[in-house]
Amino acid sequence: RIDATLADSGTLEAWVNSEEGEGYGFVSNQFAPSEWFGEGAGIGIRKEDQDLKEILNKALAEMLANGSYQEINKKYFEEINLHPN
Repeated sequence: RIDATLADSGTLEAWVNSEEGEGYGFVSNQFAPSEWFGEGAGIGIRKEDQDLKEILNKALAEMLANGSYQEINKKYFEEINLHPN
């Protein structure tokens, strides 16, 4: 039995809107104090994967510059600002 949970809304939204999530919902506004959770979203990689980090950073910078990141964010995460700056 679940009475409450604290989780990422982007992760839970699809489940809440599915047949399995029927009867469940969000009961409060976003709880995300930046002093606890930071700003935006992140990708976790191992420290030794510096080549992968560089590839990801380059791709994200290009997407931010050409507007494709904002298009994807709006399409899938309209109410969530994954990259505030």
